[in-house]
Formats: sequence, C-alpha cells, structure tokens
Amino acid sequence: MLFFAFAGLVCLAARWQWHHERIAPGQWLVISVAGACHESGFHRVAPDGQINFFAGQVKVAGLRPHVAAASVQQHLSRTYQNPSVNLRIETDPQKWPTFPQPSPPAPGHKGFFDTPLELAPTA
Repeated sequence: MLFFAFAGLVCLAARWQWHHERIAPGQWLVISVAGACHESGFHRVAPDGQINFFAGQVKVAGLRPHVAAASVQQHLSRTYQNPSVNLRIETDPQKWPTFPQPSPPAPGHKGFFDTPLELAPTA
C-alpha cells in the first residue's frame, strides 16, 4: 500500500513540474506543427527569449509549455490555415540536435569561391 502511495506522489510531482515548468533561454524545444511540417523540429530559445520560424519570431521565454504552444499556434495561424501545435522542452542532452562542423579544406586547396571559373573559349 505504501508503494502505491509513493508512486502516486511521484506521478503528481512529475505532472506538477511539467505543468509549472517555464521555458528559459538556451533550452531546446521540440515543436510539431500539423499543417506546416517544415516548421516542426528542434528550436532553441534565443538569449532574447524568442524562437525563429520561417514565418517569423515568437517570444516563449517565461511561458509554460502549453501557453507557449498556444502562442506559437496563434502566430503561425497568420501564415498557415489551422495549424495544430505540440510543444515540449527537451531535457535529455542525448536527443539535442548536433550540427556537423565544416571540415577544413585539404592542404593546397582553395575554397570553392576562391577558385576562378574556367570559361569555354568563345569563337
């Protein structure tokens, strides 16, 4: 019986944290937008508290996830018809996106834009 009471408290604590946690700059958000799939994906909250979309910026810092989702949905509804937004804070660093770093050019190789174009001779 004590086990079930403890499990219930753990569930309540998790729900309380999820419902009361606020978004902060630097956090990664996972956003899925039905009706605008290219807006879906990982979005990092900028230092000014905003996230960038193709359709513009939305301020989310200080908001709870469900309130931020409503704000994003309202913003995207200006561009997209009836977008449905799901948003959550991704706290697992293993799931954060990594972007490959460009590799340095080979020794003696000029960059793509430094190489002169060879034009075909004209007659």
